[in-house]
Amino acid sequence: QLVVNRHDEAGGLAPAQIAQRFDLPLLATLPDCHRLRASANHGHLLLQDAPRDPYLRALTPLLARLDPALARALPRGWREKLVLRLGGLPWKTK
Repeated sequence: QLVVNRHDEAGGLAPAQIAQRFDLPLLATLPDCHRLRASANHGHLLLQDAPRDPYLRALTPLLARLDPALARALPRGWREKLVLRLGGLPWKTK
């Protein structure tokens, strides 16, 4: 299965065409994300800095396909997202 990472829609080949060239089923397409690098450089999670980023929206279905239990642990409601935004990580233990 193929995951196309850092895909730019302005590029030459569509993800389906890339998968066809490699004769692999396309599992997911993750867009290029400059915010991801900026967040990492500041020691933050992208989910903290930009919870609605298209990269995260593309990553969530991929996680659900790879590990359904992990996908259920992601913050869903406004309360969980607020806690995360304020710096709390619900899955982190002390």
